[in-house]
Amino acid sequence: VRDDSHYRFSHTSFFEYFQARNIFETLLKTDNSLADLPIDKPISAEALDFVHQIYADSGNSKQEKLQQSLSRYLTYDANTDKQASKVLRTFLAKLLLQGQSSPAPIPFPKQVDFSYLDLSNLAFIGSKQPPLDLQNAHFEHSDLLNTTFTSVLLNNAVFTNSRLDYCKFDSCHLINSCFVNQDIDQCQLTGAKFHQCVLTSARLGQVDDSCFFIDSLDMPIRQKSIVADKLTMSLGSNSSIRSVAISVDNCFLVSAGYDETVRLWDRKTQQLIGSPLQGHSDWVNSVAISTDNRFIVSAGEDKTVRLWDRKTQQPIGSPLQGHSSWVRSVAISTDNRFIVSAGYDKTVRLWDRKTQQPIGSPLQGHSDWVNSVAISTDNRFIVSAGDDKTVRLWDRKTQQPIGSPLQGHSSMVNSVAISTDNRFIVSAGYDKTVRLWDRKTQQPIGSPLQGHSSMVNSVAISTDNRFIVSAGYDKTVRLWDRKTQQPIGSPLQGHSSMVNSVAISTDNRFIVSAGYDKTVRLWDRKTQQPIGSPLQGHSNWVRSVAISTDNSFIVSASYDGSVRLWDRKTQKCLGIHYALDNNSSFCTDGNHQTTYWNPNDWDKLYATGQDENGETVILSPQRFSWLQMT
Repeated sequence: VRDDSHYRFSHTSFFEYFQARNIFETLLKTDNSLADLPIDKPISAEALDFVHQIYADSGNSKQEKLQQSLSRYLTYDANTDKQASKVLRTFLAKLLLQGQSSPAPIPFPKQVDFSYLDLSNLAFIGSKQPPLDLQNAHFEHSDLLNTTFTSVLLNNAVFTNSRLDYCKFDSCHLINSCFVNQDIDQCQLTGAKFHQCVLTSARLGQVDDSCFFIDSLDMPIRQKSIVADKLTMSLGSNSSIRSVAISVDNCFLVSAGYDETVRLWDRKTQQLIGSPLQGHSDWVNSVAISTDNRFIVSAGEDKTVRLWDRKTQQPIGSPLQGHSSWVRSVAISTDNRFIVSAGYDKTVRLWDRKTQQPIGSPLQGHSDWVNSVAISTDNRFIVSAGDDKTVRLWDRKTQQPIGSPLQGHSSMVNSVAISTDNRFIVSAGYDKTVRLWDRKTQQPIGSPLQGHSSMVNSVAISTDNRFIVSAGYDKTVRLWDRKTQQPIGSPLQGHSSMVNSVAISTDNRFIVSAGYDKTVRLWDRKTQQPIGSPLQGHSNWVRSVAISTDNSFIVSASYDGSVRLWDRKTQKCLGIHYALDNNSSFCTDGNHQTTYWNPNDWDKLYATGQDENGETVILSPQRFSWLQMT
């Protein structure tokens, strides 16, 4: 088409096609004449698709020639100007990387080195990238949605402001990589090495053991590199809370997390009870309290289960050893006679509480990690669920499977619960469904409960067994009628991000949920309406919630390193517990006053508060000073 003495293409596809044809023919040249390559100009995704399609239609001879040319160009550094080679490698990297999402991608030459390249503003959506060297590469503002990287070297790579939702970094090296300002949803990091990563102002979705597989990372810096809250970081916290439990008499709480300790807190005074329980050499994943409140059980990534005397805060016997990998979940029988643990070694193990010895052999059958265990109220059977998509029942006395595995989930199972009458089991997981199972027949009860649009993270059963509550990554909490398997009302909406945990009051009148939007929310079970405003105060994702047996208060545990108590009626914060390190702790009351102490001698180190102008100050026996909170 003629336009003011110039000619232009009547349809952009013509231009993209001829541009792609020019690139393809130029790359086939043997004289290294690359002047016709648009190496300094952006190339559209449509043109890239055309290049790969032309390659697919060109026949074996030209395909082999192109692969030889690419191999020659990409190993051209020794005999050419370094800057020109880098520009060329950047162009070819964009051509090959972005083209992997096309129907007929050009294969990569062997041993490609794309390190130190600027690959910003690319779109790799849905592509699968083979093993490559992309160390020190820059991917700022790139769209990597649903991209799979397998065994790729990405050390020191920069992903600032990129889109990494649903990415998979299988067995990749991400040491010292930069993920500043990232908000990543359901990214998988299975087997990745994650040393010293920079995650300032980043939110990695469920940074635990769900879609992100954070438990499989090699990340010695731990939570310290992830916590974005400035106050917590200025205090040196590296101890996000992973698990919390409330005693049956509601007198004390137990928390545990990334600082490798278990801590007891007095519910009324909000003070630490004694010193932190030390012994674990790695993260503590799960804690439980006996029904007589006399002992505590903890389990963690040091492959051990440990018992602690509640009164003396001393270990009971030696650590329970036998697991060959991290222990994910632990439970105590209602008669307090035995303990059940499960983890990433694919086994479920029973332990005698008095002798601290294994009861029988490990319960084997799962072919992948075991995520959750539960014990029936009559202590006659155990239920486990895991990444092998199955739910399994075990006889407590014989340690043998009860029937066949409960199969039906099409993906990993996150959570399992047993009804109080032990007649049915509820499971939920990555396939977006909640499923009910008859305990006696091991058959599904009705059809799967469908409605969630993303994975289900947590499930709970009411004490009267009449309804079920589920919560998931679709930001909703849902109620289900146990008999009809139908939704009760509309989804409970209000969370602005994924919901991590859900709990039901013992009188079944209200529900509590918490998640990635840093809030705890109460819901009226009958009306399905929020009760009051969201409980706000946490500065990072809320991992877990629990309700006292008298329903008077709620406890939440967060990745900001704090446990918070909330009054159920007033929705006011009753107190905050932080774990700074193994030698100091602090508690905040509702009057903006914070007290720090040393648990070894119980002397106050200093206290903080606000002056008449609202400025934060520090008071100590030695000095009066200002604390700059920025």
